[in-house]
Amino acid sequence: MNFTTTNISAPTATAATTVTSTSFVANWSIVTGATGYRLDVSTSPTFLTASNATDLFISEYIEGSSNNKYIEIYNGTGVSIDLSNYKLRAYNNGASISPTYDVALSGTLNNNSTIVYKNSSATIYSGSATNNDVCQFNGNDAITLYKVSTASNVDIFGRIGENPGPAWISGSFSTLDKTLVRKSSITGGVTTNPSSGFPTLSTEWNQFNVDDASHLGSHDYGIPSFIPGYDNKDVSTNLSWTITGLTTGTTYYYRVRAIGVNSTSPNSNVISATPFLKQSITAADWNTASTWDPSGVPTGTEDILVKHAVTLSGAPEGVSNNVTINSGASVTINSGGALTVNGTLSNANTSGIVIKNGGSLKYASGTPSGTAERSVSNGTYHYLSSPVTSTTFNSVFPINQDKIWAQTYKESDGTWNNQTYATTLTPGVGYSIWVDATLSPQTANFSGVFNNDGVQFTLSKVNPGNDANLVGWNFLGNPYTAAIDWDNGGWHGGAGINGSVYTWNGSNYISWSGSTGSLTGGVIPAQNGFFVKTTVNGTVMTIPWSARVHSSQSLYKDAPANTLHLNIAGNNYKDDTYVQFVPGTTSGFDSQGDAYKLPGINEAPQLYSIIPGDVLSINALPSIPTNNEVSLGMKVGANTTYTITADGMETFDNSVPIYMDDLKLGVSTYLRNTPVYTFTAAPGDDENRFRLRFHYPTGVNEQQEAVNIFVYAAHGEIVLNNAGNYDGKFYVYSTTGQLLATGQMQGGKQTISSMPAGMYIVKAVTGNTIVSRKVILY
Repeated sequence: MNFTTTNISAPTATAATTVTSTSFVANWSIVTGATGYRLDVSTSPTFLTASNATDLFISEYIEGSSNNKYIEIYNGTGVSIDLSNYKLRAYNNGASISPTYDVALSGTLNNNSTIVYKNSSATIYSGSATNNDVCQFNGNDAITLYKVSTASNVDIFGRIGENPGPAWISGSFSTLDKTLVRKSSITGGVTTNPSSGFPTLSTEWNQFNVDDASHLGSHDYGIPSFIPGYDNKDVSTNLSWTITGLTTGTTYYYRVRAIGVNSTSPNSNVISATPFLKQSITAADWNTASTWDPSGVPTGTEDILVKHAVTLSGAPEGVSNNVTINSGASVTINSGGALTVNGTLSNANTSGIVIKNGGSLKYASGTPSGTAERSVSNGTYHYLSSPVTSTTFNSVFPINQDKIWAQTYKESDGTWNNQTYATTLTPGVGYSIWVDATLSPQTANFSGVFNNDGVQFTLSKVNPGNDANLVGWNFLGNPYTAAIDWDNGGWHGGAGINGSVYTWNGSNYISWSGSTGSLTGGVIPAQNGFFVKTTVNGTVMTIPWSARVHSSQSLYKDAPANTLHLNIAGNNYKDDTYVQFVPGTTSGFDSQGDAYKLPGINEAPQLYSIIPGDVLSINALPSIPTNNEVSLGMKVGANTTYTITADGMETFDNSVPIYMDDLKLGVSTYLRNTPVYTFTAAPGDDENRFRLRFHYPTGVNEQQEAVNIFVYAAHGEIVLNNAGNYDGKFYVYSTTGQLLATGQMQGGKQTISSMPAGMYIVKAVTGNTIVSRKVILY
């Protein structure tokens, strides 16, 4: 719609302010000479509602001075139209049988678009226009838009076969020396030649003065649509107006006109505003009710407008539906904090979202930008990956660059390749980072547009195999702002991809087989690199959007049945290995059940299962009866004391005995009673030192009643009666496996004093015999 009567400048509408859940303030600029302003508000950006037009129609007619003749055609059909199926025809001075001009059209007219045809000598319109011979009409000539495929007129201007004199007239409307614009509510042309005259002239057209070409090039289409009370609302001389009674989450549009003494300006530009269910009213914590208006912590169905510096720290997880972060506002997710946006996340600038080390962000849609930080300690390797679509190492590590090294892994030859400052990081690619020990810990800053889609990789297996341990290993990375779960989204296990994933904890590789492992729950942290192995060159792996999880949520899955976990600790490092019994697996390497043992640093102890031709961090075996002994390998980096701690015995049937044999010392430990074993070891020791045994001993005695060693409680002390006068040692453990006391056994009775009330496990070791007893002190 256009309300212009004479020249007065249009105001400039500016952004809405004071947006609440049911209102906002519309704003605009002052106009010189204005005596007031009129305001329109609608839920339609065109301030119109309409169904699709039935066909093309004539949307504007200019019969101007001299040769200023124009015809505009509009497409409101909902689809693009091939104009070669149409003609413009003119029937001059009452012609009725054959058109005076019959001009075929060409090109394509997109939906909600116009095309302007003109007399070749027309001068009053500077926009794009096409010469057409039909545009030689006067006020008494009929014009039609003809459709070739149906051999019919889809619009008729005037009446074919009638000469009305100088012009068709209807009240004050005339086709001579006027500009006529089709009303926005008209959805189709006149298809039947009128019986007389031009009956739709005053009902379907708006009339403007001669040579007014200001409407050419676009067409308002549809029925005027305004919210109640805001159709040409008189707002006096105000330059702002509060619009109330709005619906939360609905987008509204406003425009303004200036009113002069005898004139109305064109419409201003259009501004949109969306009342939000909640908006921040102070810089505070997301999970504080008073941060928001209306008061209350957001829920997963509420739309949120962030106008301040809002933070998320720790539990509970923040949730919402759509989230918009204004310019100058921000959401910072601190370590342990998590935010889930069930709808669209949008923000005005790259400083609007900050994810601190250990923070997590999930969103359903949108292209938000921000910074994800990752702490990188010095003097050790880290595996990193970028969650943003484009950044360089210059940006990730802006300081101390001469003492930070970055590498990628090349499967084809098993080498690590140095990267430069200018290297652009690719989401989903793994990068190994080393920070010089002379530096303090550093912060990696991944700034830019967050990656928001699945990332696909073609895995390589072209290594020539000179070292079998290098074949098929591909170094990838988590490409998202949240952790990813190896078991979510079905992204492994196909086309030769092994079912285990491996990452680095600073001293050792840790792994997950899909059901067990030391990579807790199979969850790969945000910004973390990892290795996968393929046996087929060219197989494709997609890291899916659906794999994302918050690392702050519980990552532990239900403990799988018949799974034993062993942890070795010593020299300030630790390592883990797993043995489980899974029907359908084999005693050899199973690509979907086992995980290779990848070596850690020399200083860290290594613990693993040994099978023919391989060593494993996770060993899946078919059944206990057929595999009731498992060889364990161990390597250490220092001559010191080590402890092996077992757990998971409760996942086995109570009838299954579980022993660990120290073959060097000839000591057998019944793990159900004594889950902790302490010993000394040194580099160069035989790695085949230990054995797991899931059957009762044959050559080693455990707790046999024939041995004259008795353990009991008396007078608040532990009594050890070595009635057989055996040589050996005793060990006292807490129920959690902590070694509390040890010493040489004496002949006869001896007491172990100074132990507080509680339950203890006492183990007496002599030769090939071990006696273990539970003792309770009151």
